[in-house]
Amino acid sequence: MSENYFFKPQLNSSGEPVCSIPNDSNPRFKDDNNLFDMNKFRSYMNDTDNFIKKRYTINLSDPPEDWNVDKCKELAHQNNSNFFLVGDFSKNLIDASYNCYILQPDAITNYNYKKVIKHLISPINEFINEIFSSTTIDVGSNPNCIRASSEPHNSLNNIVANNDTFVLYKADFIRNSSLDLTQLKSPVFFINKKNNYEQNHETNVNTYIQDISNELANWCTNRSKLLIEAINPKVQIFINYYNEMNNLSVDLYNNLANLRQVLNSYIVYLDNFEDNLERKKRILKKLKSSGNGNNGRLEDNFTLIRTKYIEISILVIIIITTLIFSLKKK
Repeated sequence: MSENYFFKPQLNSSGEPVCSIPNDSNPRFKDDNNLFDMNKFRSYMNDTDNFIKKRYTINLSDPPEDWNVDKCKELAHQNNSNFFLVGDFSKNLIDASYNCYILQPDAITNYNYKKVIKHLISPINEFINEIFSSTTIDVGSNPNCIRASSEPHNSLNNIVANNDTFVLYKADFIRNSSLDLTQLKSPVFFINKKNNYEQNHETNVNTYIQDISNELANWCTNRSKLLIEAINPKVQIFINYYNEMNNLSVDLYNNLANLRQVLNSYIVYLDNFEDNLERKKRILKKLKSSGNGNNGRLEDNFTLIRTKYIEISILVIIIITTLIFSLKKK
């Protein structure tokens, strides 16, 4: 499967990996006495309506650099998820294992956002903030947040957690820049092919059958050739016709798959863009409160950022509209 983005664990302000703990202030996880109930949290995480949960094994006889969460990452790609969770890590003398959690799409509340970026990104971020606390644990500072292997010591692909602690891996920037929008065919191309097929299919089939029948009749009166030699050219034309239709279906499938990959890449890009924009806003707010003379220039820069934000939103709307239109016409 083509991967347009990669995953990395949540990082602290110093760029070091961290682990997450349950949000004990969420009413969903409280008992009748309004106290946090770990059993309720676990029940939520184990509910198949909320998460796809799979346990993966790490073979300790493999090189230490292969002790990672690649299997969970692949499951996330297969389910078109932009994040996954790793927890319940355990290890013995033979192997190690961990639970992989992939969010079910229906688990996220459908918010009615006016801004397309908020509609695409915020439900996931708000969902994460609802389930997990804003307090995090630095890797290595606690036995519940560790690396599966110390080699390599700076890997961002081997962070694991146990004892009701989890590692949140989120999709990062675009990895594969080879995707080319010019390779995508317009929906009009497929619509025209479909209309042509519906209008001419019966006539074409009858013509091909009649041609084969004529060749067969000619062979019966003049057997100068073998039967297969006489009718094979007409039969091959008939076969090519159906192969063309089948190839068109494959082409449409690949087109939609590529479009989905491009869309996923833009969503990941927008997620990072939104984070950067929030940082810019915080910096601007601090500088404004300081009363220095650079406020005007920074305000101009922030206006440019907002303009870029709107341009990207429009581009995403176009991509989504194209994808939906193509699916409806399939």
